[in-house]
Amino acid sequence: MWWIQSVYVQPQWRRQGVYRRLYQQVQQLAAAQGGVRGFRLYVEKNNHTAQRTYTELGMRAADYLLFEDMDSINTTACAVKPSPRPTGPSRS
Repeated sequence: MWWIQSVYVQPQWRRQGVYRRLYQQVQQLAAAQGGVRGFRLYVEKNNHTAQRTYTELGMRAADYLLFEDMDSINTTACAVKPSPRPTGPSRS
């Protein structure tokens, strides 16, 4: 399964086949590689234009919901700290 992520087409290029050409290229790459079962992507619930595009290309809405937690992580507390160096017998 390949994921297509962070698709953004600038407003002046929308509805001109930009994503269609990208998607066709991704399909060709997957076919050449072999073993790719399909494609998935996220789309905003209110982005009906993009949803229409994906539907026109043969994609369908999946039965998944997205859950996320974007508020509970204290980024300053999550900084990776180096592990202490192991101490062993000194070599004198």
